[in-house]
Amino acid sequence: MNARGQAALVIQVPSEPQSVSFVATYLGDGSAKASSSSPDAVLITPTGSTVALSVPQTNVLRVPTTLVATITPASAGGTVTFSVGNVVVGSQAVAKGQASVEWTPQGAGAFTVSASYSGDRGTPRGTATNQVVVVAETRADSITVDPVGAAGAWVPGGSVTFMNGTSMALATSSTSNMPVQLAESGPCMLAGNRLTARSGSGSCTVTALTRSGNGFSGAANTYRVLLTPGWQTARLAAPASGVVNRGAVVKLGKPNLRTTAGQLVTWKVTAGKAQCAVVFTSDGTAKLKARKRGPCNIRATAPGVDGQWNRYAVYRAYVIR
Repeated sequence: MNARGQAALVIQVPSEPQSVSFVATYLGDGSAKASSSSPDAVLITPTGSTVALSVPQTNVLRVPTTLVATITPASAGGTVTFSVGNVVVGSQAVAKGQASVEWTPQGAGAFTVSASYSGDRGTPRGTATNQVVVVAETRADSITVDPVGAAGAWVPGGSVTFMNGTSMALATSSTSNMPVQLAESGPCMLAGNRLTARSGSGSCTVTALTRSGNGFSGAANTYRVLLTPGWQTARLAAPASGVVNRGAVVKLGKPNLRTTAGQLVTWKVTAGKAQCAVVFTSDGTAKLKARKRGPCNIRATAPGVDGQWNRYAVYRAYVIR
């Protein structure tokens, strides 16, 4: 022990990864009693720490950007201090191998960004640097929203028409190559990039956004979706128009058949009542009975829902032979 009351011991580091516990014991003398320290554990790892710094190479004056440091091993603790030149812009504790701060450049030019890791028990300190450029001006971004399968891209500030029940995927892109975020307000549903109309009246507003980045300022476009009544469908059993043999009984639809809007489907012979007839079995199944040779036209209908669904009508033209 030296005159300052300090003692040091040089040990050989184990060759295998492990946790080593140290205890300092003082044997005492005429002026002080014997005592021992609390255990101090040191983690021996096969490699030291590595620090990786992620930051956009081109940044825009007074536009926030995120500095991200990744520490290996991911289990390490400690803190990372971020600096631009000689100016500290923030410190953040390491969590799950990463730490980040937001930096808003206040001057244009070339800068050195650094991330200094404090180290942790068993994980040594480290530093990473990156060279970045800050530009003073940005260009206006341009966003494209192009419905898949449609005739062309939507016009910013314009309107399009969707029928109730219509669903369409929206392909998006931007001149800046920044991600395009979509948002919707109104009686529509937006799941990812798929828009579905859920009403037959009113309108929805779709907004497409990009954040500033890659030398471009952020952009925002809006599009109005005008909603109109949609078409109902039903699971008919009636065969396609064509030839039906005389004497045949053909199934048209199940009992109490309803459309996708919940409307009851009814059947009617519109031409050729002498040649055919719509009959119903005891359970309500609708069938076509072919009586005589000649034309037979039938129609399945269901009422519309005001402001939501159009009237349903399907026709069949048969020839009885």
